[in-house]
Amino acid sequence: MMLMSLWSPLRRKAEKFLRDEDGAGVVEMIMIIAVVIIVAIIFRDQLISFVQRLMGRAETTSNDMFNYNP
Repeated sequence: MMLMSLWSPLRRKAEKFLRDEDGAGVVEMIMIIAVVIIVAIIFRDQLISFVQRLMGRAETTSNDMFNYNP
C-alpha cells in the first residue's frame, strides 16, 4: 500500500515531464545553428572568395565615387 501511494505522484510528475515542451525551442535553435555552422565549414572557400569579391567591389566603387587614386 505504501508503494502505491508513492507511485501515483511519481507517475504524474513523470507524465508531466514527458509532456513538457519548454526546452523544445532551445533544441531547435541549437540544431539550426549547428546546420548553419556545418554549411559554412563545407563552403568555406567559396564564402571567403565571395566576401573578398564583395569587398573589392566596395573598395573600387568608393574609390570611383571619391576619385581617390592611391
